[in-house]
Amino acid sequence: MDYLVDEPKFIKEIPPIQPISPACPSGWKIQADVFRKSDPSKPIKGLIVTARVHHAQSGIRPGPTGLRIVNGYLLLECGYGELGEAIQKFLECSKTIGDVYLVHKQKEQANDELVLKVRTVLDSMGLHYRLREKIHGEIEVHPFDVVIPANGRPGIAVSVLTGQNTHGLAQIWGFKCEDVKRGEWYRASRAKLALVYEVQEHVWSETSRAILANRADVAIPSDSLDELRDL
Repeated sequence: MDYLVDEPKFIKEIPPIQPISPACPSGWKIQADVFRKSDPSKPIKGLIVTARVHHAQSGIRPGPTGLRIVNGYLLLECGYGELGEAIQKFLECSKTIGDVYLVHKQKEQANDELVLKVRTVLDSMGLHYRLREKIHGEIEVHPFDVVIPANGRPGIAVSVLTGQNTHGLAQIWGFKCEDVKRGEWYRASRAKLALVYEVQEHVWSETSRAILANRADVAIPSDSLDELRDL
């Protein structure tokens, strides 16, 4: 048997994890065939590597296709020869993870809900307003959700901001506000530009909030809509 000890050998792949037995449901085992490097076409008869653990390590659980979650990361182990197949398997398994984003409200739905809250405040103040107005800036035309015409008080153009990429939204609307302020409509109407940003489901960094506050005339978080009364 000494030749088996000295001879170069290898294991082709990491086998799937299996339960040890019905009597030990918390334990796992793996069994792998061993191959000679000189003859990788068939396993060495009678030589099997077995590993057992009677209590699974916390934070690791096997997936149905060998894909595992380890400390919050997806892990699929393979050898060089199986890399292409493993990548395909990983993509097929992980692509369904995108479904988690369905728990977020659709952007249009979130926008409509926040616009309705803004309208509720304005209605309680007895203000007349128009919906979905387009305002000309110096370069582009920009959509605003609610526009209150001047009527004994400065007009107000309100846009609500919802979405996952909050910093990107802040940068975009920073440009939009600057463009509107350089346009004729803003100078003639002396209106105020108000940005209402959704904070219940989205996180805005201090930098993003600062961009909104510095570029608009007023930036209001969605949990402070009563600030509209002070405009």
